[in-house]
Amino acid sequence: MALAVIGESILAAVLEVLMERIVSPAVRDFFKSQKIDDEELKKLKARMRSVSKLLNDAEEKQITDAAVKEWLDELKDAVYQADDFLDEIAYKALRRSEELLHNYKWEIKQLISTQKVQVVHVLCFA
Repeated sequence: MALAVIGESILAAVLEVLMERIVSPAVRDFFKSQKIDDEELKKLKARMRSVSKLLNDAEEKQITDAAVKEWLDELKDAVYQADDFLDEIAYKALRRSEELLHNYKWEIKQLISTQKVQVVHVLCFA
């Protein structure tokens, strides 16, 4: 019983973190790149808030109602899958920013190299 309550408290905490991560810049940028607007993210966050409110009631009812316990177990799986999904989005966003930084550095090197050639050309042939 005590472990179930602790588990559900952890679930509530993870759900809260997920709600905040959903509106993070990395996640918003990912969804924009997939042509999903901010309004959909707001709806998702609102639904998660509703689930969070139900969670408190369900924690008490799971003791006497097996169906509620089963629902909580399914919710737990869904929340952990969502957490994994957001981790993947964050990883892809980080990877993308690293690629952009690498490309930016390469372009700067190319520009500097081109400028050096032009300076040498001017000095040698002026």
